[in-house]
Amino acid sequence: MWTDYQRLASQLQLDLQEHYPGRHQVAATMTGELADCFVDRQQGVDHIAQALVSACEALHWPAPAFYHVDGTFYDEAETRAHCDRAAASNWHGLANFVAKVSRWDAVECLSDLMQQLTAAPTSAHSTALLIDIGSTTSDLIPLKNGDIASSSATDFDRLKERSLVYLGCQRTAVCSLIEQLPFAGTMVPVMRELFATMDDVRLLTGHQAENNHDFDSADGKARGRLEAANRMARMIGLDHRNVSMQDAESMAHHIHQQAQSVLTAAIDTLIANEQTTENAIWLISGHGMDLLSEARSKHSGTRMVSLQEILGPEVSRSAPAFAIAALYQHSL
Repeated sequence: MWTDYQRLASQLQLDLQEHYPGRHQVAATMTGELADCFVDRQQGVDHIAQALVSACEALHWPAPAFYHVDGTFYDEAETRAHCDRAAASNWHGLANFVAKVSRWDAVECLSDLMQQLTAAPTSAHSTALLIDIGSTTSDLIPLKNGDIASSSATDFDRLKERSLVYLGCQRTAVCSLIEQLPFAGTMVPVMRELFATMDDVRLLTGHQAENNHDFDSADGKARGRLEAANRMARMIGLDHRNVSMQDAESMAHHIHQQAQSVLTAAIDTLIANEQTTENAIWLISGHGMDLLSEARSKHSGTRMVSLQEILGPEVSRSAPAFAIAALYQHSL
C-alpha cells in the first residue's frame, strides 16, 4: 500500500465486489496506518478509514464498523477522532476473540468453525499465550482467565514489553537479522541492503512454496528458488555465478535459525517478566509456524493448540479478520 496508497479505495471496492457479491455489513480492523506514505498515524487512519467508507458507499453497502483496542466497534467519525485507539487494532481483535470465544454460544457465531474452536482448550479458565506469526510481525499476547493480560495498547508499548516482535515470515529484511553469513568455510559480513527477505529464506529452506508468477520480492523478480538464491548471493556481494544452490540453502538455514532464536528470546522474556507462565497453553495462528520450531522444542512440555488445524490454513493466515467478523456478529 505504501507505494500506491491513493488506489486503496478503488482496490477495496473491487475486492469486496469480487469476493462478496450482494450487500454486506463490513466490520474492519486496521493495520498499515504507519506506512511511510503517511506523515503520521492520524493521516494513515484517516486515509484508510475514508477509503473503506468510500468503497462501501460505491457498493451501496452500510457504513463499515471499525474495531478499536478498547474492544468496541465505532463509526468513521469516532475512528478518525481517536486514531490511536483505532490504529494497529488487529492483534487486539484476535486476542479478544480467542480469550472470550469459549464463553459464547456457538450457535450465535460462525457455524461449524466456531463450534470447533469453542470445543478446543482455550484460555477461559487458564493462562495462555496467543502467538500469531504474520508476514511482517509476530504477536505474543498473554491471556489470563478469559482476558488479555496486557495493559499495552500501542505498538510502542508492545515493542517495549516484547509482545510485539518485528519479525515475520515474508517481509523482514535479512540484513536486519544477521551480521554475517557462512560461505566457502568462513563467515562473511553481509551487505546492509534490502537484497533478500525472510520470504527468500523460507523458499530456500523449503518452508515456502515457490510461485514463479508472483513478483512481490526484494528485487521485483519471481518468487522462485533460483531467483531467491541469487538474491541471497547478493547479501555477500556475489551472484548466481559464484554461489551454488547448496551455498544459498546453507545461508538460508543460518538465517532461519537466527529468526527462530529471536522469537524464542521474546517468549522467554515474557516468561521471565511474569507476563505469562511456563505452563501457559500456546494458541498458535498465522502462516509462519516453522519460525516457532526452536521455541516449541525448548518448551516441549507446553500444551499447544494450532488454530490452523482447527480453522484451516487460509482462515488462520487471516485470523484477525476472522476474529473481527466473529466479534462483530456476537455484538449484534
